[in-house]
Amino acid sequence: LFFPEGLAADPRSGALYVTSLRHRRVLVVPPDQAAAPRWMPPLPSAGAVLGAVMDTTRGWLWLTTGRVPQAAG
Repeated sequence: LFFPEGLAADPRSGALYVTSLRHRRVLVVPPDQAAAPRWMPPLPSAGAVLGAVMDTTRGWLWLTTGRVPQAAG
């Protein structure tokens, strides 16, 4: 069961980053439809991952997190 919360796109690679409040993780969807989406490593102390934005100047993915009751664990 996956409820997407936030979405960010990397214009350089075409990858999409989909945040999951419930799973406390980020799903990476590659631009190549033949490649399977994959989960980024979990963020154990971050709480739920709410939103994301891609900083192309630095090559960073910024995430907003918080502790909410809907997050697993």
